[in-house]
Amino acid sequence: KLPRKPVVCIHGENTSIVDYSEAEERLQENTTLKEWGETHPEIAESEAVKRAAYLGNQAGIPTYLVHVSCKGSIEELKKE
Repeated sequence: KLPRKPVVCIHGENTSIVDYSEAEERLQENTTLKEWGETHPEIAESEAVKRAAYLGNQAGIPTYLVHVSCKGSIEELKKE
């Protein structure tokens, strides 16, 4: 039994999208910030944020996003 209601902490990123992007780019170990950004597209974050917000609302569990870094994520949160 928990002393208070838990909060789920989420790092909003769809790893399947990132994995696919990284495979497409065939990145080597040392990458530039630009290359990293190309393999972490905005949709990878905004989709995960949308999913986390939806599931948190459905379960009635407070959800904390550790950071939001793109416009698409903010737009999804406005809908929820």
